[in-house]
Amino acid sequence: MISGRDDWIIRFVNSVNEPFFDSLRGLGFLAVICSNFSAYRHVEHKVWLDNRAAIRNFLQSLLEREIPGVFFSYLEDSPLHLEWLVRHFELNPSQDLVATGFDRGGANDINTVRRRLDILSEVQEKIGRPLRVVLANIVTRLPAIRMAAERFPGRVHLLGQSVVLRSVKGSLLECSSHPQLKWRETAFEYKRGFELFEHNARILEEAVSEVPGFFCE
Repeated sequence: MISGRDDWIIRFVNSVNEPFFDSLRGLGFLAVICSNFSAYRHVEHKVWLDNRAAIRNFLQSLLEREIPGVFFSYLEDSPLHLEWLVRHFELNPSQDLVATGFDRGGANDINTVRRRLDILSEVQEKIGRPLRVVLANIVTRLPAIRMAAERFPGRVHLLGQSVVLRSVKGSLLECSSHPQLKWRETAFEYKRGFELFEHNARILEEAVSEVPGFFCE
């Protein structure tokens, strides 16, 4: 996932060349998620319109070389975001992947998650073909995962660092009979690091496998 401060992004997308794209092909990435196109008003995003143009050109460079670039947007409550997404998929009829994130605590607010999934559902309806959706920062929040699987059955991908980071720090992921996932801060049963990560990843996979429509044939 390519991300960074405004000035870094501009320098990066203006300096990439054929050896860079060749290296991406050689590494065999399943997807390259581009930086976001959102109209953030925080101090590090004062030139968002310039960024959007630069990242759009970078995404186009990926697609022209048949490298799976993925459109990323935080999907703020603006009709423009829906229009941008619809236009992107109209211009790229072979594309079906879109990524969205939930920073600044958005993943903890089920209403925020619902609004953004509603926007993606509307985009899917307008373009007339199914979308595959990457949800950043939603890895262990089962209510949000269920909601996404209902709208995009078998086409939801989860992306996040929480399982890795918490395993390194020694936290244990537990699943109740609801099922509901929760973290226990101290894990004595496993060594922190890879051993604990293997356990936590297995618990997560088992819990997600119980979500109707998440894994589809």
